[in-house]
Amino acid sequence: VSWKGYGPDDDTWEPAKNLGYTILVECPQKVEEFVAHGYNLNIFPLPGDVDVI
Repeated sequence: VSWKGYGPDDDTWEPAKNLGYTILVECPQKVEEFVAHGYNLNIFPLPGDVDVI
């Protein structure tokens, strides 16, 4: 978790039970939208174009 108003040194890992139902349900959809947006802008490499991401 990146906390608003705090730097990267304050980021934490949180167990799923601490995140709430809505976040857990929406997360896969948000990741899918992020990846689709990146591919549409041609900022992500296509599969097979790179060895490591």
